[in-house]
Amino acid sequence: ARVAKKRPLGLNWQPYLPHLFNFVLESLHLPIGGTASYSPHARNVPQILAGANAHHNQLQKNEAKLIIYLMSTEMGTASYLENLVNLIAPYYHPSNGGSWTGSLERFLRFLFIYFNKRLCRVRLGLDDAGGWSVDGEGDSSMIDTLTEQLMRLSELAIFSKHSQLSATASRCMSFLADIRPKKVLPGVLDRLHTAMETITATHQLNASMRTLAACVRQLLMAPEDVADGPGLTCKEALAAAMFNT
Repeated sequence: ARVAKKRPLGLNWQPYLPHLFNFVLESLHLPIGGTASYSPHARNVPQILAGANAHHNQLQKNEAKLIIYLMSTEMGTASYLENLVNLIAPYYHPSNGGSWTGSLERFLRFLFIYFNKRLCRVRLGLDDAGGWSVDGEGDSSMIDTLTEQLMRLSELAIFSKHSQLSATASRCMSFLADIRPKKVLPGVLDRLHTAMETITATHQLNASMRTLAACVRQLLMAPEDVADGPGLTCKEALAAAMFNT
């Protein structure tokens, strides 16, 4: 991950991309295809040995950092990320939780954290990779791709029974609303509108209102034609949320 961040000249990552993304998939311990890929060592270790296994919780952090800093038009990483998301997205669904949920939460959390860090580097002129233009004129395809893929995961995780995963999804959507408000905010309002109309799935209202609270600043700053959803306008959504609290 550190090597990918420094981007040394002459290093070609393309031959290693399939193996790297395959390793990421295996490390999440998902029961894909009816079989599970579990570590041969137990996760629960005595407290005295916890320091020796501290790297386990750092695995998803390093993987997310590696993926973010490998994203560029020169290497074609976008297709590998899309395939990875296609495989892991079903396990973010609220009805598909399990022992892997913690790993998925950490993976999503560090993806948007390092996404934000790389955007800061681009704005400071420390990163000139292709597809990361932030001036609105150049190629910003990598930013659009990451936003789209993170939105796919967050929209499923937002209603998770795992409280930490649901909270991480809300934070992720708040961050993405700063970058691409036109793609994120209408969906936030639409989910709130649907949650307020439903009678059976009342738990969706809490998650939708938490996401709305995380995106209030972006809603107030965005133009009305951007923030208005198909069922609720920005002002209607905020008024409805206040009356339902």
